[in-house]
Amino acid sequence: MVFAVMPSIGIALIAAGVRLRAGGRLDADLCALWGGIGALLVLAEALPPVRGLLSGLKAETAWMVLVCGSFLACLGLWGSMELSAAWERRRERRMERTLRMGGKKSLLFVVNTLGRAGAETLLMQVLRGVHDDGYQVFLYALIGQGELFGEVPDYVTVLNRHPSTMSVLSRRGRRRIVGGVLKAFVKNGGLCRKAGYMARALAAMRRTGRIQPDKLLWRTMAEGASRFPAGFDMAVAWMEGGAAYYVADYVRAERKAALVHVDYGSAGYTREMDQNCWEAFSAIFAVSEEVKRSFEALYPEHAPRLKVFPNMIDLAGARERAGQGPGFSDGYQGKRLLSVGRLTYQKGYDMALEAMDLLKRRGVAARWYVLGEGEERKALERKRARLGLGEDFVLLGAVENPYPYYAQADIYVHATRFEGRSIALQEALALGCAAIVSDCAGNRDEIVDGWDGLLCPFDPRALADCIERLAGDGKLRRELGARAGSMNPCGICHRDSWKELWGQKG
Repeated sequence: MVFAVMPSIGIALIAAGVRLRAGGRLDADLCALWGGIGALLVLAEALPPVRGLLSGLKAETAWMVLVCGSFLACLGLWGSMELSAAWERRRERRMERTLRMGGKKSLLFVVNTLGRAGAETLLMQVLRGVHDDGYQVFLYALIGQGELFGEVPDYVTVLNRHPSTMSVLSRRGRRRIVGGVLKAFVKNGGLCRKAGYMARALAAMRRTGRIQPDKLLWRTMAEGASRFPAGFDMAVAWMEGGAAYYVADYVRAERKAALVHVDYGSAGYTREMDQNCWEAFSAIFAVSEEVKRSFEALYPEHAPRLKVFPNMIDLAGARERAGQGPGFSDGYQGKRLLSVGRLTYQKGYDMALEAMDLLKRRGVAARWYVLGEGEERKALERKRARLGLGEDFVLLGAVENPYPYYAQADIYVHATRFEGRSIALQEALALGCAAIVSDCAGNRDEIVDGWDGLLCPFDPRALADCIERLAGDGKLRRELGARAGSMNPCGICHRDSWKELWGQKG
């Protein structure tokens, strides 16, 4: 009888821990502790030492041990709740003291992750620019993971309790993200509401014919993220999706602003997913005119609050770092094609492989290199093998310093399905690359066709034709590169213009 009761007690402890964790009343580590104790009780019948110990006791003694053990377990669970609450109160007091430090205004930036991508790199530049400007700066990432956590300036207070510099694109990094999603699903309660939202968003995606798991989960990540009872003077949602949902619903701030980095409709965002989050922002910034028009098409009612805030690039730093690395090391003597960007559907590398196949069939001496990582790698590797392009289309992965590759490439290719405003493309043009760019929203703003780059339809045959033409015309390559490099990229902004984000200008 004793053995039959112990698994029930174990299951009850596990359920109580998960429920308390979902309600935000129990720390994750304490929840794991009580879940482990519960699992031990569930498995106790199968553990010979435990079974032998209890079998040797009289029935009355065994029941006494079980009752006392259950009482101590409940007492420990209650004590853990009190300890968790005390930790949270201490954390809140510490944050309140930090917010009042030196009489500075508090400024919070929220981002989805801190992986090494364009928007996150831009954020690092902005964080470096607000030093000594009279702000107490805070940073919070919904997924507290990414290489750029190692580059956050010392004067920025990171609100993530255990941030990790692990890449969000590596295999280990993706496993860690899955664990974070599961934690977010149970944290702060509302399990049925979260499941219902995911079901509705999934149905909306199915109607469009394209399922995007990352966008499906951003609302869950926002709802399961840490809550900060302290109020901020200003909060900036640096990304669309999860960061925007979180700032809109769960951040207390006198003023809220948000940035939109992509062609909103083409990226797959819908009103069903957003759930009116944009109502909470007093200002919304798009990174280009075309991104602004795309957002207005979906949300015409927000047009009066919508402005353009172009990307910023550190041109001097890029030129300096272009001479600080080896770049290509394979000794290839033909024309080098270069693309930089995550291995995702948006970036169009599946089409690029087809264009490379056509170039090879035509006898064009060229090799295509890609800098970046992402969820499409395995699919791209399979397609590359099927087309026999193992040596012709090289996936180099993510690199810390891509600028030597820009300097050594013959042609930079940016053939994406849609775009916001690509920092990689801006950097390539600023460094004098002869560029071929797909004719889509976000890319058209960057070049004048035939003057400082070539626009090309998103089609493998058209792209192959464009590459073949430019690969065989050294004079045209030099002219395009020289004009691109001589232009003053509109993405380079002065520090004062950054303050427009939080209402200090204009």
